[in-house]
Amino acid sequence: MKKLLAFTFVSLFSIYAQSQPPDQKFVLDLSAKIFKWEVAGSIDSLKEVFHEKLLVWGTSGEAVNKAEYLQRLSSPNFIHNKAKSKTD
Repeated sequence: MKKLLAFTFVSLFSIYAQSQPPDQKFVLDLSAKIFKWEVAGSIDSLKEVFHEKLLVWGTSGEAVNKAEYLQRLSSPNFIHNKAKSKTD
């Protein structure tokens, strides 16, 4: 009986842990698209998605706004070789 209860608990917990609310799934899917667009250099798609007040912090701690970030992504000196999200 204890094994059956333990199995049931683990099964239900696994199902609960793997389910995502619709809003969370939307955000994760959009994040995955943004990473792919950054790697592919799809600046027009990014321009449409990013809010005008966007701020991005680099590894140096420097913050840049939307225009500066898009310019940085367009630069031949800035290359994303790979970006991976948890949804990939």
